[in-house]
Amino acid sequence: MTRTTRALWAAAILSALPAVRQASAATSTCEPDGVQTSGAIYRICMPAVWNGDLVVYAHGYVGFNEPVAIPEDQLVLPDGTSVPQLVNTLGFAFATTSYSTNGLAVVQGIDDVVDLVHVFTTTHGSARHVFLAGPSESGLIT
Repeated sequence: MTRTTRALWAAAILSALPAVRQASAATSTCEPDGVQTSGAIYRICMPAVWNGDLVVYAHGYVGFNEPVAIPEDQLVLPDGTSVPQLVNTLGFAFATTSYSTNGLAVVQGIDDVVDLVHVFTTTHGSARHVFLAGPSESGLIT
């Protein structure tokens, strides 16, 4: 894909974000947070019409001295768009985990992400495809 083609795709996606934000409230349902066997907190959000695919969001670094919680600030884009709602608006299921510990938690993060997919499969059935994405520390986890 050429640089121009990529730029055009990026512009098209970014120009659609305001419409996505308006439509997202009606197309996304986040279930109450749950607790994994490791003690990590997880969240699953389902679209109104699921395309069969799952996006797992592996969050970035959280300080070791912070309480274990889903880092809400990492689930919102700079323009205020909710990442779970954006993903759901595109038809994908969304799932994330806090990891069972904070700090540089690569091993725990990997274990918790694998378990999160198991939790999703148990509660919603197998996803056709599972996509793993996220910023910062998640690069080590993905």
